[in-house]
Amino acid sequence: MKIKIKSLFLTMIMLLIGIHFQSDVYAHADHDKDANVITMADIVIGIQHYATAEDQKHLQAIVDSDSSTADEKIIATAIINIQHQATAGDKQKLQEIIVNTAPTSTVSALATIVHGFSHGISVADKRKLQTIKFKG
Repeated sequence: MKIKIKSLFLTMIMLLIGIHFQSDVYAHADHDKDANVITMADIVIGIQHYATAEDQKHLQAIVDSDSSTADEKIIATAIINIQHQATAGDKQKLQEIIVNTAPTSTVSALATIVHGFSHGISVADKRKLQTIKFKG
């Protein structure tokens, strides 16, 4: 009887350890998936009034890439178009992203920050973007 209990106990411990580390594996596997979001977060952190020519090249590459999602392309375009704030048309598209994605998603967070951009971003928004950048 002691052997069965010990075996069951060890199996449970191994299962719990496996479950614990599984989330780390998934987080690491998704890193490449969020590469565009991380790039855009890095750019938005440094924007003052509008994106630099170098930043716009990186953003245009996201827009032109077949591997970019529709939401990523909308956000990249909105960042390219920022002149002190997002354009009215871009704000409408960003609002659709915000409404249609999970509030906890990195895409939703980035869309929300770009939507509210006004000459720069707040310290709180910089912290959120830093979280996105270092998530992977």
